[in-house]
Amino acid sequence: MEACSCDPVSPTGTRNAVLNTEARTVDADVLSRRCVLMRLLDFSYEHYQKALRQSAGAVVIILPRAMAAVPQDVVRQFMEIEPEMLAMETVVPVYFAVEDEALLSIYEQTQAASASQGSASAAEVSTPAVGPSDSSLLSPVLLHTATANGFQMVTSGAQSQAVSDWLITSVEGRLTGLGGEDLPTIVIVAHYDAFGVAPWLSLGADSNGSGISVLLELARLFSRLYTYKRTHAA
Repeated sequence: MEACSCDPVSPTGTRNAVLNTEARTVDADVLSRRCVLMRLLDFSYEHYQKALRQSAGAVVIILPRAMAAVPQDVVRQFMEIEPEMLAMETVVPVYFAVEDEALLSIYEQTQAASASQGSASAAEVSTPAVGPSDSSLLSPVLLHTATANGFQMVTSGAQSQAVSDWLITSVEGRLTGLGGEDLPTIVIVAHYDAFGVAPWLSLGADSNGSGISVLLELARLFSRLYTYKRTHAA
């Protein structure tokens, strides 16, 4: 899974990465100390805020494997929410995961349990003193608790630490043509990164390797040309 990015300078983004809690979907009545699973198709700012307000243990947003098949209105909605997620400080870990058969199976079973069981879990089922006539009322709840599948979402590794001393490296060069500063400028650029709430999952995050290679090759060729005055740009 990819964690939501955190800004080490300003108090924005997710401040926590440790996850060890029981899974629920946003349909559950109580999300406190639960790992809330949400599919992108069902994701909304209201659902996200509900999880934060109830002090959820974590939020996992499940992304479709084929983003091209996602309706454009869903994509646009998330793109509008993404800056809000980046600008908001929260201690709730937020993760993104690409769906597969196993994860979808976990989600569907958790969704069924959340819808039928609400906020109840094995630790929350209270059993006050009841007589024989009341035992039939508790039987369905106890049976569901005993037979339902529960999933504990856990991350390995230590708590992430903010990077206090970090650098963003940009490489640039300039070659002056013959004739002074009043000549038109030709700018050749390439990007090597992407920015988003989960940078490594950003569309095109690693798709410009060829552009970087071409830019470096052009820099090498121009460097050789400018080694001799006869091959300077006119």
